[in-house]
Amino acid sequence: MLAASSNGLTEHVLTAKGITSELMVELVSAGLATTATERVRLSQRRTLESIRVLITNEGRRVLSGHRHELTAQLWGRGGRCDSPLG
Repeated sequence: MLAASSNGLTEHVLTAKGITSELMVELVSAGLATTATERVRLSQRRTLESIRVLITNEGRRVLSGHRHELTAQLWGRGGRCDSPLG
């Protein structure tokens, strides 16, 4: 999903699609995604703040076929990974 969106997706959209907050944190911690905080002024007194999640170049590299190499580096399990990332 993230790779298909050039502007990333908000945390709310990802959650609605079934992506857990824990997985989002894991992706960011692994360097596969990054976050940006957005603020939208709704009125003079109200501001909406949301978090946008974007795929990193490393995340794109994993998707392009280097998954086993990266999971071996991240998880130290010889290319096997019990994480949702692997």
